[in-house]
Amino acid sequence: MKFNSIFNSLLVMILIFFSLDTINAQDLAQIKNEKPFTINGSLGASGLFYGVNGIEARSKPFSYLFSGNLNMSIYGIQIPLSFVYSEQERDFRQPFNQFGLSPKYKWVTVHLGYRNVDYSSFAFSGQTILGAGVDLKPGLFRFGFMYGRFNRAVGMEQSGTANSTPSFERKGWTTRIGYGTQQNFADLVLVRAQDDNNSISFDSTANSPKAAANMVVGLNSKLKFSKFLSFESEGALSIYTENINSDVLEGSNSFLVDKSKGFIPVNSSTSSKTALRALLNYKKKLYGARLVYRRIDPSYKSMGTYFMNDDCQQITIEPSVNLFKQKLVLRLSSGIQNDNLENTKKTTTHRFINSLFASYNPNSRFAIDGSYANYQYNQQAGRVPLVDSTKTYQTNENITLSPRLIFAGTKKSQIINFTYNFMRLIDNNKFTENFNEYSVHNLLAGYVISWNELNMSVSSGVNYTSMTNQLGTINLYGLSAGINRNFMKNTLTLALPICLQRNSNNLNSAWILTTSVGVNYKLPKHHSLSLMLNYIGNYSDNTLVSPTFNEIKGALQYIYTF
Repeated sequence: MKFNSIFNSLLVMILIFFSLDTINAQDLAQIKNEKPFTINGSLGASGLFYGVNGIEARSKPFSYLFSGNLNMSIYGIQIPLSFVYSEQERDFRQPFNQFGLSPKYKWVTVHLGYRNVDYSSFAFSGQTILGAGVDLKPGLFRFGFMYGRFNRAVGMEQSGTANSTPSFERKGWTTRIGYGTQQNFADLVLVRAQDDNNSISFDSTANSPKAAANMVVGLNSKLKFSKFLSFESEGALSIYTENINSDVLEGSNSFLVDKSKGFIPVNSSTSSKTALRALLNYKKKLYGARLVYRRIDPSYKSMGTYFMNDDCQQITIEPSVNLFKQKLVLRLSSGIQNDNLENTKKTTTHRFINSLFASYNPNSRFAIDGSYANYQYNQQAGRVPLVDSTKTYQTNENITLSPRLIFAGTKKSQIINFTYNFMRLIDNNKFTENFNEYSVHNLLAGYVISWNELNMSVSSGVNYTSMTNQLGTINLYGLSAGINRNFMKNTLTLALPICLQRNSNNLNSAWILTTSVGVNYKLPKHHSLSLMLNYIGNYSDNTLVSPTFNEIKGALQYIYTF
């Protein structure tokens, strides 16, 4: 019997009653405080209408939609269901195509079915596994183990479906053994997984899938030297065999690969790679600093993780300070990064990463935030000489400034905000600068006033965006306004926004008007009605480039909640 069939047989009776959330564990010690069964949700019916002139219709003149959301709770365990029925769609959804449960009692947690445990970002993290396991945390000691199927088999005949490629069934296990508190601890993490070479049939060609095997040893630790100084580290060694059917390796240049023969198949496709992250943190009330180092070898991977950016080395220093009774906050980050760690690429890319953030809050009415970022990319020769015409030597700059004023009172409140953002790319290669360089200016300003007794607010704003590159300049600017008010003890809500934009480029210019009307009425005893009308008007100066059209959409909706 296949592995997943065994688990389906074992869990089928349990899952009828316990379709548990795939993230949170159910604490059995607190189950007595939960209600045996509750149910709530909503049912809705909508009528949709549409009209347009000037362009081809993008929807039917009239359509309908029925929908529902149901949430059942069994002793605190949530089981959500939903359905949609319309002219275009008939669908029933339940997010439990992968069943799993993690009941917890005091310091014991049991995992059954599809589970996702996080032991180490380099060794086992984010991987969904179909199997069984346990986590024990008695006091300072902790132990975890999980065994199961990492990947299901997808045969060559199935790979023609969307987002599907041939793959072997992969089974394995992971374990964590640790001791300590949140402030001082050490964890040893092990992962061992291998593809089943007989789980699918395939042709022995260069493009056929290759069965692989992997063993990972990880170590996580944290040491707090004093109240202000701490050190964290996370490292992993991965022994990976790309093809378990490759020629047998009599001896290798790697001591670690040779010593792995008793744990996974080792041959000419086997390699050893490492990943490391270290953090030294100094933190006091008014100032602090972090020193971060990260290195991931080229082609480093673990069967316990889905994806990882490899072939990179980075060191960053991040000081911070609070001044003037913590009214001014300053944070700086500066670092360098490079790839081509094994000098196998044609080029080596160096990145210089710098950013500054400042926030000033002198009082309850005024505040201002600002940031500056500068990222520089510079390629240098690797294994072969670098051609100047293709060399990447660029700088990205980003500046943001956001002041705001807040006037809060018992009867009314007002907010004035302003945001300016500037971005640009500077290409220092004279052969490519005309094709890559660009700059963008963004300006937003807004004003909102609210009257508490009237349950009413009015807003207004202006916006401006300008982007320039080798093709020319694109400008977008406009005005917006809106009103929101609640009537009849907040049972009736009215919303009226409107926006007028001017869009211009080298080929055409156009006015764009968008507005809508939204009304929502809450009837007694779980009922509500809502009406929404949306209008878009595009008025083009050059109809040969972009047509002039008017479009209106509407929806009348009834919802019953229980």
